[in-house]
Amino acid sequence: MKITKRIALPILAIFVLIASIGAYTNSLAQNETSSSSSVVENKTITTPKPLELKSPVIDTSIKHASVAGNDMWIPRHYKMGSYDSKGLQQQSILLRVLYPDFEPRSAKNLNYFKELGFGRKIMILMSDISQGTNSQFKLDILKKRYPSFEQQQDIYGLEHFVPSNPNEGIGTIREELFIASSKPKQISYIKCEPHVSNPFCVYLQDYLGMQIEVTFSKSYLSEWELIRNSSINLIKGFMSKPIQSQELSDDVSLEKSVHIKIAESEYLIPKRFIDSLSKRDAVEQKSVLLLTNLSNLYRRSIEQESNVSTNLKADFVQIHLQDLNKHPNGMRGIYELIRKEQPSLTKQGNEFNLLFEVPTSPQSASFNYELFTENNATSNLSSFVRCSRKREGKNQTCKHIFEYDGILFSVSYLKENLPEWKVIQQETISFLDGYKID
Repeated sequence: MKITKRIALPILAIFVLIASIGAYTNSLAQNETSSSSSVVENKTITTPKPLELKSPVIDTSIKHASVAGNDMWIPRHYKMGSYDSKGLQQQSILLRVLYPDFEPRSAKNLNYFKELGFGRKIMILMSDISQGTNSQFKLDILKKRYPSFEQQQDIYGLEHFVPSNPNEGIGTIREELFIASSKPKQISYIKCEPHVSNPFCVYLQDYLGMQIEVTFSKSYLSEWELIRNSSINLIKGFMSKPIQSQELSDDVSLEKSVHIKIAESEYLIPKRFIDSLSKRDAVEQKSVLLLTNLSNLYRRSIEQESNVSTNLKADFVQIHLQDLNKHPNGMRGIYELIRKEQPSLTKQGNEFNLLFEVPTSPQSASFNYELFTENNATSNLSSFVRCSRKREGKNQTCKHIFEYDGILFSVSYLKENLPEWKVIQQETISFLDGYKID
């Protein structure tokens, strides 16, 4: 019992000591809190300002540069990387734009440029041929690198070749080859790398002493002609010296427009849409050829949230405008000529609200067309469409003829878009009216 008391007393003393230390600590903490509270009370508390997210600054100033003797005035938001700061002459310039409008970087579309892979991005490299090799030489070398070719069925109007064994030859050759033109001085071809996570293609062509290399996603291969023509038109647009080399606003690109007059109406049309004019450096025109795509036609209606169908592929559209005063027979004259060329047509019924006819016994490929007519009554002919018939390895194209505001329209597009013919007609008119000068 004495032993127990001897042990219990020291233990009790320890507990008392711990309790007193705890009380002292709590007292200090309370004093510190009250002290800090009093300090806070004596000070003015300022609420931090919310972070302001600044819009990215896009340099839109114009840079004067020259490649292979071609002077160009290019807004800096079209370029990728830095220009050579040594002077006017450049060995090469790399541009970067977005498909399908070939628009440069802006605050509104910057996220598309930051995406991994190609996506909508298109890169256009202009190089001085004298500092390298031309497209013909490169194509010959490319063919030599393949130990053997296997020619496939033509696709999109291109000759199609693949290596018979991708592991033979110099290195590992896995690229597909598409030849657009093998005529001398008109060499153009496309090579595609399909065996990567983001398949891409490179179109090559020589132009005004420059080699043009356009790199884009392989998913747009079917639209190679539009990509080629838009790239060349963009470069041609940069070759026109701006009236004032002023800085442009953040979301406005250098849009060189052409003033034209056709059928008593005047228009200011962006140069990138113009493929050819009947008279160069003249306002009054007998005919104008425009090149665009269905996305451009539909943009105005989509932005206005109109109830238009958008069940279309972003394929090329060629719009031929002719002054009806210079083409007195107009749409009816063309229609009668077609029926004269194809005297025997068999009715197939109605398709897409159009009377559908095919030649009974086509005499030759030039007369082998399908005919779609709106309102069969010849006295009430309002529009018609003539489409090429299905041929192996060839795309079916349609030519859509109608009249509006003294202009004869001839709109060409792929037949797969024919179900939307009426909307295409309306949107083509709206597209042109959007550039009309009141």
